[in-house]
Amino acid sequence: MTTTAPPEQRISFPVTGMTCAACQARVQRALRAEPGVSDATVNLVTNSAAVVYDSATVTPQRLIDAVRATGYDASLPVLGLPGSALLRLAAEAGLRPVEEGFADRRYRADGTLTPRTEPDALLTGTDEVVAQALRLATGTGRVASLCLHGDTPGAVSLANAVRAALDDAGVPLAPFV
Repeated sequence: MTTTAPPEQRISFPVTGMTCAACQARVQRALRAEPGVSDATVNLVTNSAAVVYDSATVTPQRLIDAVRATGYDASLPVLGLPGSALLRLAAEAGLRPVEEGFADRRYRADGTLTPRTEPDALLTGTDEVVAQALRLATGTGRVASLCLHGDTPGAVSLANAVRAALDDAGVPLAPFV
């Protein structure tokens, strides 16, 4: 019987609090010292870490703990629906909850997504997708991440229309990580 090694995983996450090259080197050494880590690069300019690791040996949480042990912070973002149990649990676990909205999905009155098994769950018209994106990005329940699924028919042209509408509305686009 042959066994295959678990695939190497790659993860990138923000590291906050670093102010100099010595800080960057300290975090990088700590990550590289973790069993199962085959490579770790910490970037002071982008305040981020990129790690290649064996998922059978080390977990993303252990990598975050290694960074925190050096005196800096690394919080993996967890994306979810605003007000969801997932985001509440992520916050309780010390991870960074990020509210995500879907430009191309219909919502129910309670704020949950209409299941894809129901008719009209997917929004495909440019006007309705753009209008929803603007509501999600500028409304009272503003989201930090806006998703448009790549498998939505016309996804590329929809994404271009959403981008143009957000630019026209003066909505700043920036990474949340």
